[in-house]
Amino acid sequence: MTENTAEFEYKEVQAQEKPKKKSALEALLGTSTDIQKPVYMKRLETDFVIKALTGEKINELREQCTYTRPGKGGKMEKHENTDELGQLIVAEACIEPDFSNPELMNHYRAESPGDCTQKALLFGEIAMLSSKIMDLSGFEDDPIEEVKNG
Repeated sequence: MTENTAEFEYKEVQAQEKPKKKSALEALLGTSTDIQKPVYMKRLETDFVIKALTGEKINELREQCTYTRPGKGGKMEKHENTDELGQLIVAEACIEPDFSNPELMNHYRAESPGDCTQKALLFGEIAMLSSKIMDLSGFEDDPIEEVKNG
């Protein structure tokens, strides 16, 4: 076999190994927003299972944490309680444990699943879980990769 033949065969094999790129439509039709992930909780020495939240669900939770209060000049302004939002995100996205479990809520004397997260977890744990849930929901640092030419 000559050197040119070997080079040609190598390029031919290399070209066959490249997977065909899906169209955006094919990708959306072939995927699900039901994404789950375990997260290790060091203090509790166990895994929590979290799920991704859709934009619709996050907007719904934001509305629950948005209040109107007087601002400058007496004009009413909207204010989002970010601590409460973090608690609701964790309560909504935690599959295991289920913060709406009556036994768990009774144990912590919680009025709601969001209240249960606040009473059962440390502030930093809520922040960490909320951050991981948002990452899983597509809010990671740089979810969009630049398209490379060539």
